[in-house]
Amino acid sequence: MRKGDHLSPKGTVGITPVDGFTVYGTFAEGYRAPAITETLVAGAHPPFAVGFPNLFTFLPNANIRPEIGQTKEIGVNLKYDDVLMKGDKVRVKANVFRNDVQDYIELVQFGPPVTFTFCPAPVPGCPPVPNVTIPINSTSFAQVPEHRKRAVSRASSSRAPTTRATGSRACRVSTSAAAM
Repeated sequence: MRKGDHLSPKGTVGITPVDGFTVYGTFAEGYRAPAITETLVAGAHPPFAVGFPNLFTFLPNANIRPEIGQTKEIGVNLKYDDVLMKGDKVRVKANVFRNDVQDYIELVQFGPPVTFTFCPAPVPGCPPVPNVTIPINSTSFAQVPEHRKRAVSRASSSRAPTTRATGSRACRVSTSAAAM
């Protein structure tokens, strides 16, 4: 039986060279054990309509290892009060991060697809329906050796004594090595 514990450290260092402006850096490591649905569930996925086949079959994979991710983040925080009028507040946070995951768990299809040709029975008064070819695959959860997520994000808010505005924006990029 495998041991399922892991230390997940996290640390942040921030420097505030002037009031209201902070530069920070964070390192964190996380651990995620596989869920029961990723290791033991098996069976056919229900069809999406009566008369259609199961489109794929889940196969169990009890050999999945835990994911271990390391996140590196750098950013700035701006926090100013009474900028344009007494009682207003301005908050801005901008950061970039990179998350590298070892043994990322992902749903994958494998094996040659089995083709099923479906020809619905004609219904009186309806035009004929052409044959529909549907590939049927085997599906299981598997390890992706390396998975990387990178993102740039910003969040801001401002508040006058009688109004409030907030907003945020993020751009994310993900890449993975070949599965299995």
